[in-house]
Amino acid sequence: NNAGITAYGPWELTPTDQLRALLEVNLVGVMAVTQAFLPSLRAGRGRIVNVSSTSGRFALPFLGAYAATKHALEALSDSLRRELAESGVQVIVIQPGRVDTRMVREAPIGDVSAYVGTPYEVGTRRLAERVRRQPSAPLQPSAVAAVIADALEARRPPTRVLLVPGSHWKAWAAGWLPARILDWVIARR
Repeated sequence: NNAGITAYGPWELTPTDQLRALLEVNLVGVMAVTQAFLPSLRAGRGRIVNVSSTSGRFALPFLGAYAATKHALEALSDSLRRELAESGVQVIVIQPGRVDTRMVREAPIGDVSAYVGTPYEVGTRRLAERVRRQPSAPLQPSAVAAVIADALEARRPPTRVLLVPGSHWKAWAAGWLPARILDWVIARR
């Protein structure tokens, strides 16, 4: 399952219709497809590979709605893996960082005009600048596809695979830091 749309902006100003659309694609759609294929997967002792995101590990400011859907996908995957354990169907989660896709290239993060004059103007500008100065190139889709293929073919696949470009140890570490320390690190940046 590799469904995903994104949204950008502070929670306070996120329209509920936008959140519903995100949930529909990023979570409900994944579950609908999974439910449709479960009888065949169970019969063939198949595998489910859900593509989440590093945003499923930790939520950054102004990407909360997207992160919420990916956190929900992580919970769905954990629950489903445990429910299907006796049937032999395995559930694997792939957590990629930025991937060079149209969704990433066309993300509205650089457009802060909607937040001018709001309490979020400075924060959204900072995030837009950080994204523009991103030091490493995004992952290529072929790299993610290779990890998915490995998850489908491995004798004993891991339950989760964190996939970040180069030396993005921060994405790994952020999943383990206490929330207050992670909040401090994000605020300082």
